[in-house]
Amino acid sequence: MTDPKPPKPALPPHPMSRSARRMLLLGATYLTLGLGVAVLLGGASIMAVGFAFGGAIFIAAGVRMQRIGPAVMINNAAHDLLTQGRYDEALALLDTIPPARRSGLVGMAVLSQRAYVRFAQGDTAGALALSDQALALRTPLIARSHGRQYRLALQANRALMLAAAGESAAARAEAALVDAAPEALPLLKGTVALARAVTYARAGEREALVGELSRSRPMLDQLSGREAVLARALGRLAAVPAGSAYRAPAARDGELSDAARWVVGVVPQAAAFAPRAAQPGPAVDPARLPSPSADALARVTAHRALARKLAPSPYRWRLAAWLALVMAITAGIPYLNRAYGLSLNLGLLAVPVLALIAYAVRHNRGVDRAIRGARALFADGRVDESDAVLTRVSRDPTHTYAAIALHDLAEHAERRDDLPGALALCDRALGRIFKSANVKASVSDILLPSLIALRARVLAAMGSTDDALAELAVVAREHPTFPFATSAAVAVRVIVALRLGDRELARDLARTRTTDARLPRHVGMLFDLLVGEAGWFEADGERERIEGELAAHPGLRAWIERVSPGLTGSYPALTSVRIADLGGAADAEPADMMDAAGGGSKGAAREG
Repeated sequence: MTDPKPPKPALPPHPMSRSARRMLLLGATYLTLGLGVAVLLGGASIMAVGFAFGGAIFIAAGVRMQRIGPAVMINNAAHDLLTQGRYDEALALLDTIPPARRSGLVGMAVLSQRAYVRFAQGDTAGALALSDQALALRTPLIARSHGRQYRLALQANRALMLAAAGESAAARAEAALVDAAPEALPLLKGTVALARAVTYARAGEREALVGELSRSRPMLDQLSGREAVLARALGRLAAVPAGSAYRAPAARDGELSDAARWVVGVVPQAAAFAPRAAQPGPAVDPARLPSPSADALARVTAHRALARKLAPSPYRWRLAAWLALVMAITAGIPYLNRAYGLSLNLGLLAVPVLALIAYAVRHNRGVDRAIRGARALFADGRVDESDAVLTRVSRDPTHTYAAIALHDLAEHAERRDDLPGALALCDRALGRIFKSANVKASVSDILLPSLIALRARVLAAMGSTDDALAELAVVAREHPTFPFATSAAVAVRVIVALRLGDRELARDLARTRTTDARLPRHVGMLFDLLVGEAGWFEADGERERIEGELAAHPGLRAWIERVSPGLTGSYPALTSVRIADLGGAADAEPADMMDAAGGGSKGAAREG
């Protein structure tokens, strides 16, 4: 007797389903035209073949969109459950994706999530096996660029798993492949840097560990969730002077949180420096949460219409020029045949079409490289250079690329506490997206809800809490399978609570954060300060880390002070431990590290 199929989740139609139907209709039209031309001309011709070929491409694209749209939504909804630590529910939801849809990019994403769960539960061998299955899948030619990114993400995660399994040589080889790839984003380079650090920590190579943490600090700062917890534990381990960091740690298994047990499974030497026992706080009663007014919801609708109206339409003149060229060729062929005795046919129309396709491919690759380069510059601390590149891309005629660049610029402005500038950039990005229904549908899975969530966060920080909650309601209503919905919602609600003066509610919300939550760095720091104010530090040494990061990033301190005045001043000034300076550390151990090694604690801590 076979197990019954899991019930299909009730999901709305994917936004691309309408575009898929249009493509199917357009494809059928082109096929009909091709057949008609063949009949009229008494046989196959270049023109007939061209129409038929174009129709076949449109039909294939439409069928593909209809097939993978629901699977993408299910995969994204499962990812949101995963960020909440609800592993069983996430896996059950992934099981509802039909096996026929678990190929290509969808299959890679599904297997990647399953591997993550196995790894988080301590089954490193099972996680590696699933990663190998994902890497063995073939990506379709039409999604080759995205496929390279997926493969690099899988390789980066695999490097960390190999390091946790004690296969240091294989882990470093995998990490080297990711580092050498020009498509690798800073987040992936941070993951492989973490993998190398794990191999050094497991082997007791303290100098190499200190060097890796120091050299890769900008990339490690890109990490969030479980990986960031591990990076912080390694930092505490490396901060202990030579001769004591690798002594047998005091047994405190009963005090370890689930996140700490995972850290110890990856790096046994970090047992004394892993997060202490603390589980996420209970869910906050919905009755305590403020809700948006009807006026705020109406303002959101009006804002979208205005943003769309103000956005430029850079493609219009290009499209007009291309159509003029096609019409000139069409009208000119009969004249040239009569005037010069030539025998040209409408097959010449293929020339501008192929030229347009070649230009689009080359242009898109160049813009994609520019965005990756700008993100690498930002991660390296070269913010002005990064913003200069992104500003150029933001004027690109392609709405999608322009919106991505504007989103990144808005995030940069937010982190330096330029909230009016961040809000204006969000508005420009949303205007570009809403200018085209097809573009809006194509970016509805991640980019569009990410922009709306960012705008909500900025509005909340500026004190426009009603409008911020309205934007959050739009995400929940129009993008129910946003893979970062829960993390985005808790971030906005914490900021709203702080701006409304309810620090207790903000702290209770912050304590619901799970180990797997994906929060921006500055929001994660805000949460650390809130729970730390009540004594819920992740581990000893966290106060020094927090103060050090606030001192190194004035914009971070300014943003937090705007959101919650006095919060960063609630701790006395502390001297930060700098990993780069540890080579000549004194033999005496810092008092807080002595306490960590002995398992002593002043209040339970969150995992981070």
